Amino acid sequence: MQFKIDQPGTFLKEKRKEAKFTLKEVSKHTDLSVGYISRIENGSSTPSLETLYKLSMILSFRIEDICSFEDITIHKNEPVALEDLFKAFSIKIGEEIVGDLEKFQMAKLLQVIHKMDWNDELNKMNQVSQILLLIDQIKRGDRKV
Repeated sequence: MQFKIDQPGTFLKEKRKEAKFTLKEVSKHTDLSVGYISRIENGSSTPSLETLYKLSMILSFRIEDICSFEDITIHKNEPVALEDLFKAFSIKIGEEIVGDLEKFQMAKLLQVIHKMDWNDELNKMNQVSQILLLIDQIKRGDRKV
């Protein structure tokens, strides 16, 4: 992932100010520390894609407006991170092209499914319920997925 803009922290700070949020309010809604958000805004920390996703949900911006994923190279027969695969290709479901936010949510859902212990009979129903809840949150566009 590369940034399309020179100072992503400044962009994020402007978005926060436009939304009339304090650092503390953004922290509360994103589960990121006030200090970390401040370091991102002043340029001393670089946010991960997951952090950008959390911030984009509360500050209402599109990740693709500030990030470029053109630097991702996929070679045949080499393992590829799921996020890189989703970023590298446009995905179509039926006639509809899936947006970056939806691709990120699908990757998160697949990670949850992958980490589940399907051999634990006692927790199997709980795990399925957790997946269904996550799917419901994605369908509703819940900002806390």
